[in-house]
Amino acid sequence: MRIRLIVFGHIVGFFVVILLYLYYQILRSTMHKSLPTAHRLPATPTTHLNTLLKTFLDQDAHKTLNLLFATQEIHNHSLGQPPKTLVRQHRKLTIYKTPYPYLAQMLVTDGLGFNFDFYFSTAIARSYHLDAMLRLPKPLCKGYFEVHPQQLVLGFTITAPNAAHAISVRHVYTGVRALKNH
Repeated sequence: MRIRLIVFGHIVGFFVVILLYLYYQILRSTMHKSLPTAHRLPATPTTHLNTLLKTFLDQDAHKTLNLLFATQEIHNHSLGQPPKTLVRQHRKLTIYKTPYPYLAQMLVTDGLGFNFDFYFSTAIARSYHLDAMLRLPKPLCKGYFEVHPQQLVLGFTITAPNAAHAISVRHVYTGVRALKNH
């Protein structure tokens, strides 16, 4: 039985390394497609993101909120490598209410390596909010998210069997463009 667990652990570790490699290759291959900072769409904020999320979570009768952002900056860094940044336009996040009034769920559809979701506390402050990502899927860990009046920041680490191969990732979403409730 112990040998089976050891073999299973090696297989899982192998797949995590493949996943990290694929994520790195996708980021590297799409770097030339990113737009320079000067060519990003200008943000047209009409309401603070904090207020929008708080209203949806506390008062809105809808169960789902789709947010379309003008830009998404993806910053990643691995030990011994220079940081990399990728800028993408028209990125979507989906927020779901859960049966538990103190928890909500966010679906991140970054389109690079994989989509993932996490849970977070519905107690969002009206000016600035920092909270932990709860129930992150493996190999993601150490997740946090920040809600600013004009941007949303998601940060997490992609783990690897060898800690030296872990990748720190930070997504910065700015310029809320469209809202759609279901």
